[in-house]
Amino acid sequence: MHNLRVLVVEDNNDDRILVVRALEGKVSTLDVTSSVEEAMPRLSSWRYDVIVADLSRPPGFSGFDLLKIIAGSIDAAFIVLLDDEDEEVEQAVALGAVRVGKELDGRMAGLVAALEQIAARKEAGQ
Repeated sequence: MHNLRVLVVEDNNDDRILVVRALEGKVSTLDVTSSVEEAMPRLSSWRYDVIVADLSRPPGFSGFDLLKIIAGSIDAAFIVLLDDEDEEVEQAVALGAVRVGKELDGRMAGLVAALEQIAARKEAGQ
């Protein structure tokens, strides 16, 4: 996983802290934003291997909006963090997103496992 450049887009401060704690020191680059609006300039000036976002509906754009904007135009894996399942989750998966549940214990093992798989594929040249 040390070869991955990751952008986290998470509006909930507590969840953002959990993701940072789970990934800090495990990836080569970890950029964190609290909104899609904050993430967009970073996406235009930096290449990420993975974008991690939730699909929530904060004021402004949601993670699902971000996925729709970048789908097909940015060569990065997109991981959606979920509290629950809904129609947007299925649409996100159809656009190529990887579904990972938010874990209440704070370990974020599902997220770490998904990133390990992406890192292995990157190393294998896939």
